[in-house]
Amino acid sequence: MSSPMTVHHLSQYMAEFATKAQKYREVVDEIRGEGRAGDGLITATADFTGAVTSLQIDARAMRLDSFTLTDYLLEAIAAAQRDAKDRAAEASKELSDDAQAFARQAGVSADLDAMARSLGPDRQQVVQNALDKLRRL
Repeated sequence: MSSPMTVHHLSQYMAEFATKAQKYREVVDEIRGEGRAGDGLITATADFTGAVTSLQIDARAMRLDSFTLTDYLLEAIAAAQRDAKDRAAEASKELSDDAQAFARQAGVSADLDAMARSLGPDRQQVVQNALDKLRRL
């Protein structure tokens, strides 16, 4: 069994975690996902929040009927949002793992494990919940 968490260890960990969290925020701010549809006629880009940051429509797409064009637009946007979410989840893995390791040492791992299970693979939310939990320690 690990030794209890001291105030010194907590302070040291929080400083290290804050540095990692800042780097994570900088990385996540730059994340862009891309999605294509209609054999490349439509290309969408989204940031980590899912907001569409660009949309490119090939001139040949203007020959499509409105229903097909709408379907392609929605398909490309959804693909870009999924791609951005996947990239953000991958970027958050190390930070999430660090939070889980600290939580086990600090004795709050059951709470964080329960949050992780309830949220599924969306590690970005797990990290946010872990940070909220750590702030209350």
